[in-house]
Amino acid sequence: MLSILGASFVMGLSGAMMPGPMLAVNIEGSLRKGFWAGPAVVAGHVVLELLVVGLLFVGLKEVLINPWVSAAIGILGGGYLAWMGVGMIRGALRKEISLEQSQTGAAAKRSGTYLRLAGAGFALSASNPYFLLWWATVGLSSLSLAQGLGFMGVAVFYTGHGMADLAWFTLISAGIATGRRWLSDRVYRMIITLLGLCMAGFSLYFMYSGAGGLWRLLS
Repeated sequence: MLSILGASFVMGLSGAMMPGPMLAVNIEGSLRKGFWAGPAVVAGHVVLELLVVGLLFVGLKEVLINPWVSAAIGILGGGYLAWMGVGMIRGALRKEISLEQSQTGAAAKRSGTYLRLAGAGFALSASNPYFLLWWATVGLSSLSLAQGLGFMGVAVFYTGHGMADLAWFTLISAGIATGRRWLSDRVYRMIITLLGLCMAGFSLYFMYSGAGGLWRLLS
């Protein structure tokens, strides 16, 4: 069990540390809401992973590796990332966001923001064709090995994988939350603009990959 936990943690950490849309949203959320943004984003991500793990055992693999599905996820997911990226850039350029606004507000508003971050973690993962493909291939193979130890083996693998995401994104949030007190609104908006451009870049990559897959299917 310890070997499964350690292996799944390392595998999960290697994926979590790669730059991607979730990292961009985690940074943006941490600048606005501090330390708890990281766990909130990861909460949505691990809920989706739990759903995917369950569906893989009832035949979802064939759906995820279907080239038509991969192409559709790439195009639609890219569109979603473009919408998020443009929104971040527009808000920064119009000076509609500030650190002072982000650090104040009612508890209900804060709760809504954390729920939004969790929803973003879920949606960003679902819109990433490479996340789903990883679980349909590497993830499913690893789960099959863990399943040799029964339900506990699968539970330990999932736990180790989730712990890796939580550890990395919480570490990022902690670092940003500590340093944001020295940020000015101007620097804050520049960072948000840069993150929005990163999101737009990921969206173009996803849509290009999806469109390329669709073109190959139709040609």
